[in-house]
Amino acid sequence: MNIQRTALDAFVAKLSFVDAGYDVVPVQHELYNAHMRRIANHLDDEKCCVTTSFRPQTPLVNIGYAIRVSIITRLVDVFVKSCQSSHNIVFLGCGLDAAGLWSLGLSPLTTVYELDNPAYTDVKRSIYDKCELSLKNRIVPIGVDLQNLPDLTTQLTNAKVDFSVPTLVVSELVLSYLDNVGELLRFFSEKKGSKFVIFEPFLPRLKLVDSAFSTSNKYKRFADVYVDRFRQKTELLGGLGESLVEVSEFLGNECGLVNCEVSRASLGAPLMKTKEMFDEHAALGLYLRNYFVATNINNNNSEIVVRVRVRQVTAGDESACRELFFGVYSDLAKRYKSIAKMLKNASDMDNICKHYAADKYATDSRKNFFVAIGSDGRVIGCIGVLFCDFRKCYEINRLFVDTAARNTGIGRALLSRVETFAKKESFLVAITPVLLTSAQAFYDKNGFEKDKLFNFPQNFEVPLSVFHKLVK
Repeated sequence: MNIQRTALDAFVAKLSFVDAGYDVVPVQHELYNAHMRRIANHLDDEKCCVTTSFRPQTPLVNIGYAIRVSIITRLVDVFVKSCQSSHNIVFLGCGLDAAGLWSLGLSPLTTVYELDNPAYTDVKRSIYDKCELSLKNRIVPIGVDLQNLPDLTTQLTNAKVDFSVPTLVVSELVLSYLDNVGELLRFFSEKKGSKFVIFEPFLPRLKLVDSAFSTSNKYKRFADVYVDRFRQKTELLGGLGESLVEVSEFLGNECGLVNCEVSRASLGAPLMKTKEMFDEHAALGLYLRNYFVATNINNNNSEIVVRVRVRQVTAGDESACRELFFGVYSDLAKRYKSIAKMLKNASDMDNICKHYAADKYATDSRKNFFVAIGSDGRVIGCIGVLFCDFRKCYEINRLFVDTAARNTGIGRALLSRVETFAKKESFLVAITPVLLTSAQAFYDKNGFEKDKLFNFPQNFEVPLSVFHKLVK
């Protein structure tokens, strides 16, 4: 596969969604768009061999790339906001994208290093020479072979990269082309304070249709054909694993990234309004399921609080809630029959509004379902609550938060809404598989105790933890 051709195609696609009107970065949309146009103009002026026509892409390609960039830049923004002092962002194989220049606009404390093929770093350096001095001194293109670690070490030393400060390493469809992924990521993970954002495809031989599609006869044939085409397109690529579990294990065992949150790209995708006529929603969903996002940005002791609004669920929120639900459990369901059975029998997720609607003749509120809405208007978390007559308590159901938005106060905001909903001096009870360690830690942190009042039958294949808390 021609890597230079692939890099150009990616740039053309990103320029296309900019021209289509997508504002894909969380802040300073105009800055990103302006830098993309600057790079395109430079390539035209220099009559580079890569400048075939910058043709518009299809609406499906435009929104697919727009969502991809949105996921990555949103996580970059979270990292930058968490840093109170000087910090680095290292882009691996960034090609001709403008994310590096855009990142500089987030904070005067940011220094960006772009590691790539020398042919591209030379082009980038020519562009940056035309930038204002304040930017040029803070963005450093480094021509290097990422598969040659001795050369990489030498180049980083010559560039005087300071790894004693917080450093974010970003990979967007780069690792799949390399043969030394484990060594490369471990090289950076061993640097104290390193964080990662990784957006890559699953191994192409995987049958990627999960339960959200395979249980629907309407989509199954279409999905199978789509996945076969994706396999053919990416058959020469490598990968980090065939599933979320395999990717997580590879990152931990081979790369030293033991605290990475890994999710399908469809789980972290914003509900982006299309700027063009668009009717390929099923294809978009399948496209995003072919990729994963891994990050350890939020796995620290400090929380980054984001703007969030918690409200009652509406019918328009149900699809996003189901994505959160299946995103957490679908890979575990492949390992454990009991979890697969739980997914199959989760009837409340088929019609959330109906299942959690107030009883017609109830004299008090006994159940409800809430969603957390981010500043961009998309659903980034959800929680259900039901009063259990048998245990005389309120049970917490379906508490999920978008992977990219965890440790930002969203889970706490959802829980607070349920605590307000429940009666004073009543108990809240939460039941969660022990495999979900982040959920266990969340309840511990928010005043829950391991259950001593209520017994739960341990006939589940996966051990369950039961937590309780008195609402005051």
